[in-house]
Amino acid sequence: MRTGRPIASLDYQEKFWYGTVFRMYNAGMNPDAVDAENNYYDYLLTLLQWERGYLALVNITSNNYRRGHSYGGLIPVHAEEEICVTRRELEKSLGPVLSDWYILD
Repeated sequence: MRTGRPIASLDYQEKFWYGTVFRMYNAGMNPDAVDAENNYYDYLLTLLQWERGYLALVNITSNNYRRGHSYGGLIPVHAEEEICVTRRELEKSLGPVLSDWYILD
């Protein structure tokens, strides 16, 4: 059973602020060591003080060697006056198929 709300089903106008936690299932862990329910990474949407106009996803998965690693590139913020992202910005950075990405409330 997957935890959270699937990003692919969310409205394009919903905003995600830094501090939001996302979960990516099917993370590519070794299937001999990790069952499908635990094959995920948790990411924190993070404000980087030295990057204007962008947010980053940082791995916060407990008991995992990738904890603290960044996921891919930077995600452009939704608007200059707001430091948030929407599904649209996530799709631009992570790809249009977000079926394995969930938001943890």
